[in-house]
Amino acid sequence: MEFIEWSDDYCVGNNLIDIQHKLFFEMVKDLSNRMGSDKHDVKAKDIIQFLQDYVDMHFSAEEAIMSEVSFPDIQDHQAIHNEFSKNIQRFSDELHSDEVSHILDKVLTLTQNWFLEHILTQDKQLMKYLH
Repeated sequence: MEFIEWSDDYCVGNNLIDIQHKLFFEMVKDLSNRMGSDKHDVKAKDIIQFLQDYVDMHFSAEEAIMSEVSFPDIQDHQAIHNEFSKNIQRFSDELHSDEVSHILDKVLTLTQNWFLEHILTQDKQLMKYLH
């Protein structure tokens, strides 16, 4: 499946958040491209570790900014972040007991949906509080 191209329309108006979102976007796009060609070339453990490191770094930074600007839906947003983190941890746990290609399919679906549904809709709500 061909993944969409990055556009500045996806930015929320905070350099740190926008750079981190673009990093996430590029990882998802790379995973999508590699999965389309050869799943054996994809190192599931490395991808899941990247995602775990990313969510630790990004969610804390984004939530700190939300707190600074008194974003009204911060608790709901944190709950959504926590659920995503739990899913990534579950994938990590499944690496030892499930077929790797099946886990990678689930990771790809989760991350594509996260970008399209969370970043492009829910995170965009932050824009009006940043200016």
